[in-house]
Amino acid sequence: MRLPRVKAEEGPAFYHCVSRVVEGRFIFQTTAGGSVEAEHFVGLMRRLEAFSGVRVLTYALMSNHFHLLCQVPQAQSLSELELLERIEAGYGRQRRQALERQLARWAEPAPGASQSSQQLLEPYRRRMYDLSSFFKELKGQFAQWYNRRHERYGVLWAERFKSVLLEGGQAVAAVGAYIELNPVRAGLCADPKDYRYCGYAEALAQGRGLAQGRGLAQEGIRTLLAEPATLGWKELSRRYRQYLFVKGSVGSPTKGAAFELARAQQGGYPPAGPTVPGRTLTLPDPLLQRGGHPGEPGLCGGPLPQAGAKAGLQAPACRYTFKSLGFPQPVGLP
Repeated sequence: MRLPRVKAEEGPAFYHCVSRVVEGRFIFQTTAGGSVEAEHFVGLMRRLEAFSGVRVLTYALMSNHFHLLCQVPQAQSLSELELLERIEAGYGRQRRQALERQLARWAEPAPGASQSSQQLLEPYRRRMYDLSSFFKELKGQFAQWYNRRHERYGVLWAERFKSVLLEGGQAVAAVGAYIELNPVRAGLCADPKDYRYCGYAEALAQGRGLAQGRGLAQEGIRTLLAEPATLGWKELSRRYRQYLFVKGSVGSPTKGAAFELARAQQGGYPPAGPTVPGRTLTLPDPLLQRGGHPGEPGLCGGPLPQAGAKAGLQAPACRYTFKSLGFPQPVGLP
């Protein structure tokens, strides 16, 4: 029996979404320079994002499946001009011009005419700010393109996409790190910045033609960490990299650590700071100090010490410790 998808009653809402290729086939070449298929998928994803209003905060495209972390904002009421601009961003200028010609004809009074701009544009409005519509178009359009290119027919995706509604806050950052570290755990790269088809690498990409995707990826990271718009990209990137390497150096009951501790320390964790008896303390970055998001307590049940303070708090609720990361002070991670 097909169960209804769990969605938030009102936005904004965050979802971890996964979809797999039929029979586990490898259709995306994601290493050694990438592939036309992977490039087309990411480009299509960004175009539909621009149309629908569904934000892709980060993603990882693997050889036979993909992960997307999406934010669905509260639906907005768009003017006709704003809607046409969205349609052009998602479907191209020719689609917009065709609609504008049709709207112009309907604007001329004609006997017995009952058409209106609402009838023409309403199908587009219904597809906006809706996660299911976004994935239907993403998977459907890509499957049609892929089948034409490879002269095949039939289904391409194994099933409808799976989605998990996230509570927000710490969970969003934790899932984002999990997605970014997928290719590292799969042995496809040693550092997520070197994996061509993930949000973190796109945020770091250089080149004039990559500016739009780079900007979207950087703003996605800002949302993951709940950082203000006033924080520059250099500092934002540093904080996110620290967070990725801390998360990656800790395993889980089902997943091993993505990095050895030494590799995590090389990845940009802060240099040695104040000392405690017998050990050198490296203080956590601001994200961990404040529990992931403004106003939240520290992840160990209380605020962590600020820079320069001695580490002496007790945090029995923590599942992970600084000891497991090579540091003396307990720290909790979601």
